[in-house]
Amino acid sequence: MLIYGAAGGIMTVLIRNIGVYVDGVILAILVINLIHPLLDKIRPKALGKVVEEMREMIKMVVVLTILSCFSGGLLAYIHNGTKDRIENQVLEFVKGPTIRTIFEGATNDPITDRFIIKDGDVERTFFVGVFDGEPRGIAFETFGKGYGGNVGLMVGIDVKDNKFLGVGVTTHAETPGMGARAKTDPSFVTQFKDLTLEKPFKVTQDGGSINALSGATITSRAVSAAATDAEEIYKKLQPQLIEKMKNLKKLGKRNGETTRSGIFKRIMGRGTALPAGARAVPHAGSHKIR
Repeated sequence: MLIYGAAGGIMTVLIRNIGVYVDGVILAILVINLIHPLLDKIRPKALGKVVEEMREMIKMVVVLTILSCFSGGLLAYIHNGTKDRIENQVLEFVKGPTIRTIFEGATNDPITDRFIIKDGDVERTFFVGVFDGEPRGIAFETFGKGYGGNVGLMVGIDVKDNKFLGVGVTTHAETPGMGARAKTDPSFVTQFKDLTLEKPFKVTQDGGSINALSGATITSRAVSAAATDAEEIYKKLQPQLIEKMKNLKKLGKRNGETTRSGIFKRIMGRGTALPAGARAVPHAGSHKIR
């Protein structure tokens, strides 16, 4: 009743001062009667009923909390149990085909032969390609901002000649038939083959030498940006990578190994020291060099 009366009084004052009616009492009563059902919903409830509703709410919160904790724990357990398997599947079926295409003619399995180097707060995985008994190829993944999100690019580099062995798109969310052709159209990625690491890679529209995909300039720029990022990462980590390669080459000669897989077995088996910041990754589960 208090709310009803206060609202009627306020409505009357507003109608008299803002509206055109001199006496707004009757109109105010009509308006308040219209919103009366809403006023009934905010009436104070009996204390016992309030306590009962609070108990039900607390009970619901406790049940939901227990279910959330159980579900979170179960998901964490499943994630930890399948983490390695998922990583192996990604390596084998998502990144693997591209890596093997870049390292065509390698005498080892570059998916098996990989190591990690810490680059600031980022751990980067490097895949090694062995040619004629010598580890000469390094491949790793970088990303560029495409039309539909990040475009993953696997980049292979000849550490002896400092040039690209090749590149290949690994992951993307680009438009099918347009930007998606960066992964399926070999004529686009082959433009990066044998390019030297001297300057940033750009599409022709930006003054570079890379011909963009028709109707997918943004995706083409993303791939070029990822290739440029790979060039910068390689130059920054080159001393560590070269030292790593030298150690692997020496170890391979000393033990008579002709493949990188054999070298890795010796490293993992004998505990040979790795360069600072690098570690070998145990086994989870193609461009020719002249």
